[in-house]
Amino acid sequence: MTIKNEIPYVITFDSTHSAMEAEKRLIKTGAKVHVIPTPRQITANCGLSIKISGISQEGLESLLEELKIEKKALYRMESFHKIEKVL
Repeated sequence: MTIKNEIPYVITFDSTHSAMEAEKRLIKTGAKVHVIPTPRQITANCGLSIKISGISQEGLESLLEELKIEKKALYRMESFHKIEKVL
């Protein structure tokens, strides 16, 4: 069972194609997913990231592995100005 978490996570990718493919896969699971511009505080090769909420970090990591989503990094986004890399 996945613990609900209202603090969103931001997933970064190496390419726009990877971000869009991940969005398609995640939407099919019913996850609260939004494609967003990569926040300025995050250095990334791709200008698009995915913001996802309503899932714990452990649940998200398992979901990404299960769906074979290749991310660049995972960040916890407590606010727009407080983003912390977690993986």
